Amino acid sequence: MWILEKRRPAIQWIGHPDTHVTCLHFWPDEILISQGRDGYIRFWTIPPYEFGQGCLKHPPTQAMTELPTCEVTFCHMSFWPSVAPTGDLFSSVPYYLAHVPRGGEEQDNSTRESGCAVEVVELPKNVIVVHTEAGDVGSATIGSSSSGMCMALQGIPRHPNAKWNQSCLVLVANEAGQLLLFGDGVVLARLDDCLGKGIPIMAMSLQPIPAILEKDDKLKLLMALGGPSGGSADEPSQVDLLFVQLVFDETDCGKPVLRPISNQIPCANVGVSSLSWRQDGRLVAVGQWDGRIRLVERCVKQKPTVRCLGWLTSLGGLDEGELLGDWAATTVTKPHGPMIDQKSTTIRSCFFTSGSDWLLSAAPANAGAAGSVLVWDVYRTCK
Repeated sequence: MWILEKRRPAIQWIGHPDTHVTCLHFWPDEILISQGRDGYIRFWTIPPYEFGQGCLKHPPTQAMTELPTCEVTFCHMSFWPSVAPTGDLFSSVPYYLAHVPRGGEEQDNSTRESGCAVEVVELPKNVIVVHTEAGDVGSATIGSSSSGMCMALQGIPRHPNAKWNQSCLVLVANEAGQLLLFGDGVVLARLDDCLGKGIPIMAMSLQPIPAILEKDDKLKLLMALGGPSGGSADEPSQVDLLFVQLVFDETDCGKPVLRPISNQIPCANVGVSSLSWRQDGRLVAVGQWDGRIRLVERCVKQKPTVRCLGWLTSLGGLDEGELLGDWAATTVTKPHGPMIDQKSTTIRSCFFTSGSDWLLSAAPANAGAAGSVLVWDVYRTCK
């Protein structure tokens, strides 16, 4: 943990031994939630730190509780307040945590890790409010039984002026390229082949609600979807970045609609690893597998449009700023031939800090490269 105001580390501890920490969230009331590849989501109580000394008093020695989760999926948990924040967040506001749970027990007592189910837990009650099989959601999504694993989750807080009836809304992106909107476990909207036929959605980020709520009778949300490198000769229609608008239209009985918007951004052919909107909803950072960050602006017009502003290149890397990355896969060059390592360079995660224009990006420390956490000042505010 770092204290950004003092630009120094505050404390560190091992939360998931012998495995990777894949996702972190802060819950108001001094609780940190961590997800690891060991198949557990753990809750840690963080003591208040001495502001004068700029460090925490004592590191947590044991998690206060833990939640079993699927360990074979790449899907990160999603954590969001039940009501969209309009000011300071208080711990008394209920929160939702969506994740891919572990599978059921088979006859041979082995655990079935399908990675297709989605479970939503209400906190602090610790009650399961939604449990659904996202890979087989019935007649409302015919053909989704072969949708593959759940790849990304995104919860939608309820705005005080919103008129939809569902209390728990969550977006689910899967391996087959489908985007599903669930409301209290029921499919409300669906969009197929978002990035191309059979192309998986690997990253998803939703525009903050307070920044885009313009009318009480209609709520429009813009989300960014990212996938692997696209634009090949075999699949010319494939893209690696797409923006989709979610519209709650009260004139159509409140039925939500998922609508792709016109995308004039050229395909980068490198793949998207992470996405993050700035708090004002005007900029989105697109972390790429080549170690660069694309900055995309939402233009304020009658119809939603986006345009690319440029790139940020990770500092301290190799080959003109690119990260050395990690050796993540192997490829057989020909039948029964030698296996060659594939080098992948990636921005593992990035996010904008709340209440400022700072962008934080994290890079892995594998294959001899030094891991890094970089802080960028992205100050474009003109309209």
